[in-house]
Amino acid sequence: MKKSTKLILGLTAMTTLGLSASAQLKECDLALSIVSPADYSTIPFGDTVYVEVEVKNNGKDAISATDTLFFESEGATRPFWIVTEGIAAGGTSHPLQVPYRFVNNMENRMEMTLCIVLIAQKDATYPVDDPNGVDTAMVSPIVTYNDLDSTNNFDCVTFVMSPKPTSAVQDVIVKEKVGIYPNPATSIINLNMVLAQPENVIATVSDITGRTVLRKNFGKIQAGSATPFTINTAGLNTGLYFVELVAGEHKAVGKVIIQ
Repeated sequence: MKKSTKLILGLTAMTTLGLSASAQLKECDLALSIVSPADYSTIPFGDTVYVEVEVKNNGKDAISATDTLFFESEGATRPFWIVTEGIAAGGTSHPLQVPYRFVNNMENRMEMTLCIVLIAQKDATYPVDDPNGVDTAMVSPIVTYNDLDSTNNFDCVTFVMSPKPTSAVQDVIVKEKVGIYPNPATSIINLNMVLAQPENVIATVSDITGRTVLRKNFGKIQAGSATPFTINTAGLNTGLYFVELVAGEHKAVGKVIIQ
């Protein structure tokens, strides 16, 4: 039996709280990538996968070693944080281990989607404890940089928790990755899939919450056709979307950023 679940983490880039509010704001462009678990990977039964991210700074100013990356999981009462070694302008951080891990002890095959999102400093809050360790207030950090591009502040990966094998040989269902172009896109996307036999082809586009926002039935397509499947995305909001192309028993999935 196939189960699916979606995990959403919020990652807040925030700097040392003691900095002066009058300091000039740095101009950065932080792009987030999840490096572990790998996209479309399968986690064998009994394995543990640790979540790791990388942050690339495409801006002209560096993130210093005193800056801290804050993140929080959906439903958590307080954020966690990671101290980097600094990120030079044009540079990429070393892999940053998020204090989350997934232990695969699933009895049934489970497909999981993990999303991590960078949040602007001006939108960040964190709890302040009283001496007894009780949260008394949520406060905002001092804003010390501008993130010039918000379209690259998130990433999602889909991976499969494989169940305990019941025999020496176990079939594993794996979805292929569909080619999507242009990506990022604005008004249209083209999907590539060459069929081995005539099949009815259906494309579905979902947002990061799993909500279906577009669905198109292309009808029966002949085998060997290399014509791309085109979808009008002009009505979608900017953000990350998942695309699934289904042709009979054959499935391919991908991600696209709409600008």
